[in-house]
Amino acid sequence: MTALLKVLARAGASVGNPFSPARHYIRPRPGDAARDAARIAADMRAVDLDLRRTLGRHLRVTAKKH
Repeated sequence: MTALLKVLARAGASVGNPFSPARHYIRPRPGDAARDAARIAADMRAVDLDLRRTLGRHLRVTAKKH
């Protein structure tokens, strides 16, 4: 978050203030992006393994037919 956005967020929670975050909003902290990237990478590894299994199974089935 830039300094400008921080100042605008602290400007107050007046009605209709688009710069005031909702009460339940949790501000991002240093390291959040790294954690998110690690989770995405882990998910992509799982997708890769599943895709390889599915493709291998498909190739075995189609190879038997021909």
